[in-house]
Amino acid sequence: MIYLPRNPLLTWRFPLAGTFLWLECNGKGWYSWTPQDISNKRSWRKTVFLPESLLDLRLDRAGGLWVVGDTSLTRINPNRSISVFDHENGLPKSIVAATVRYGGYLYAATWNGLYRLEPCGERPSQFRKVPGITDWLYNALAAPPHGLLLTGEKGVYLFDGNGFQVVSKIPLNFSILRSKKNPERFFVGGYGGLRTVRFLDGHWIEEGAAPGFDRKVSSIVETAEGNLFVGTMSDGYFLIQPGPNLEKPLDGPRVESLPNAPKAGAMDMCSVQALGERVLFSSDKEILLFQDAIAPSTDQTFSRSRSLAVKFSAWKPVHPSLIISGWKQ
Repeated sequence: MIYLPRNPLLTWRFPLAGTFLWLECNGKGWYSWTPQDISNKRSWRKTVFLPESLLDLRLDRAGGLWVVGDTSLTRINPNRSISVFDHENGLPKSIVAATVRYGGYLYAATWNGLYRLEPCGERPSQFRKVPGITDWLYNALAAPPHGLLLTGEKGVYLFDGNGFQVVSKIPLNFSILRSKKNPERFFVGGYGGLRTVRFLDGHWIEEGAAPGFDRKVSSIVETAEGNLFVGTMSDGYFLIQPGPNLEKPLDGPRVESLPNAPKAGAMDMCSVQALGERVLFSSDKEILLFQDAIAPSTDQTFSRSRSLAVKFSAWKPVHPSLIISGWKQ
């Protein structure tokens, strides 16, 4: 059985493929866990091949794990072979913020624009810069049939495989999420709060921001009911219930702070991430899992989390239909 380090500093956490979770504990190694490990009475599994300095983890269609580092990309095959992509393979000597697959290619959103991995015959594949923008890019979202949506320092862009279109000129955009209720609407989180953009009648339009909500939004998750969990850089977590106007969901929303969610340290932001049908709330000290409280097996599922060799803690519900529970050292 593998235990998490005592008093771990959870510097990075990545849910993969809806249910797989990776944690980096204060430079002491990487640990993985799945919900199936609870029922099978397995604990955290430690791995040694992931570096400390990375920004994201992604699985590809062949089961390979892409490690997004601050200046490089590394692909780990299921057979344990490793391929590293850095400036020698065409990437810039700057931060690689995100990767995404679109139109049969792998794209890297960097602080020097967008790069695409292209085959080179018998030679190893190379990243080549997609001409058109040299903005600092923070996130990328495949949004078919429109293309690839990119959040950047100077705006939000759409790449359709051939060229770029400016979707929004509002600066400092960090996160983007496609609405489940209206797939033509996209939630954008940034330095100035939370707003929506929408594709309507062949044009992209700004629908407006949530009034009075000027937090620095770093992450967004939408529930099946259309509510939004929002993580911010320094102000904690919020639950936003859209207003009654379906054409402008952020007009007159109900905004609730989640005081019982984990607190971020001085060097960390509050992160909210989807994990299957549940939602992870994480800081540098702990991870809390939100799940529908009406599910009949909720208590049994969480009680088994003691098999992870960590202390189980339950919190009072912060919303009538939700209960917050978690694990920490």
